[in-house]
Amino acid sequence: MFSPGPTRPPFRIPEFKWSYIHQRLLSDVLFSLETDIQVWRSHSTKSVLDFVNSSENAIFVVNTVHLISQLADNLIIACGGLLPLLASATSPNSELDVIEPTQGMPIEVAVSFLQRLVNMADVLIFASSLNFGELEAEKNMSSGGILRQCLRLVCTCAVRNCLECKERGRSYSMLGRQIGSSNKSQHIQSLIRGAQTSPKVCPI
Repeated sequence: MFSPGPTRPPFRIPEFKWSYIHQRLLSDVLFSLETDIQVWRSHSTKSVLDFVNSSENAIFVVNTVHLISQLADNLIIACGGLLPLLASATSPNSELDVIEPTQGMPIEVAVSFLQRLVNMADVLIFASSLNFGELEAEKNMSSGGILRQCLRLVCTCAVRNCLECKERGRSYSMLGRQIGSSNKSQHIQSLIRGAQTSPKVCPI
């Protein structure tokens, strides 16, 4: 029987790149979610945990956790990856391997987004009594997968903070010479600048 050979896919999905519009839209979405959470925090009679664990807000919480889960690992990689950052924090000179912006996202922008996700995860996941087993099954994740993702987020932020403390401990003159002569030092500075960006201002 005649065989026409392997069939081609009907379309090709191009490699994803974070454009300015993508980053702006993500910043606006996060700001909207942060605003809602801030309303809960500022309530006069209820605590934020009352709102997080309320059945009325269950869909909001699960959808936001889904967003955090979708973004977590990509942003960790965009920041340099947990293991490379940990290796840098424990090395004598704290130098990072040269990191190019992942999928078009600068390091300082990725760090800013990462910090915002951690702040939301602290309220919606670590302090929540909701069971995310159904969401994990929907995403084909093993039990506890979302919590492990959030722990990677927290660890990445903690290692970044360690790098910042080590960098600030150096003398100003030495820091200036390193910035002018090393791309690795410039990446350290990008990690520091990203965390200093206000969450209410888009860092792009």
